[in-house]
Amino acid sequence: MRCGAEALLPASNGSWRDSGAASPRGLLLSTSSYSREIRSRTPEAYPTFLDAIAPSEVPVAFVPGNHDHRAGFSKYLSPLQGGVPKPDHAARTSEAGGALRLGATDDGALYRSLYVGHVRILLLDSLWDGHVEGRIGPRQLAWIDRALQEAHAGPTVVFVHHPPIPTGVDWLDPHVIEDGDELTQLLVSRGAPHISFGHVHQPMTLRRGELVAVSGPATSFAFGGDGTAPIILDDPPAVRWIEIDGPNVRSRVESVGSE
Repeated sequence: MRCGAEALLPASNGSWRDSGAASPRGLLLSTSSYSREIRSRTPEAYPTFLDAIAPSEVPVAFVPGNHDHRAGFSKYLSPLQGGVPKPDHAARTSEAGGALRLGATDDGALYRSLYVGHVRILLLDSLWDGHVEGRIGPRQLAWIDRALQEAHAGPTVVFVHHPPIPTGVDWLDPHVIEDGDELTQLLVSRGAPHISFGHVHQPMTLRRGELVAVSGPATSFAFGGDGTAPIILDDPPAVRWIEIDGPNVRSRVESVGSE
């Protein structure tokens, strides 16, 4: 399986591939920051992102972050969760033959669950309107708790935009999820210790007890620096592959070239 990296443009690239024979070809998963224009809350910029990923011809999934427009995400991306985008931004049924399906969510929410073969995916919403840092909130935490109590024989992997725990980088740590302690405690207590996040524009692996948090690197510009301000690097675009083998979750970062 692959996990998409955070991107402004081009789209984050990657796919999920289950080990079962009935699995879909993959899942292109992006951890937000889809277009520079969306940062100014211009919802009409989402079609630009969708035009970029339509040629991939694989199912897609998304999580919202601080650069997103909530109503725009709901209009353009929520209807595509788990579907295959077409150039007109509509979704068609996945070719998975039932191996990929959507789970439940709350009314009007941007978070939801998604099943790819034997893998359960939670797509979380850390967009805190008016803030750079992230927040999950009591309603979503309660939904996560309910979702993780549902019977499921395979592994669960969680995706969110903001870092759930401190990164150790001075300029990034003010951006972590405000109620990340509650989130991570809940995930570990319910047996879902694997989480992937975006926002940081660089590959990271963070641990807290049983929790393992990995970041999607940037498919646009990469950030570095551990002081009070980021440094823009010349690193090539990269993606994170996440491989599921039974109950085991492995990942690696791979460069995809530069222009």
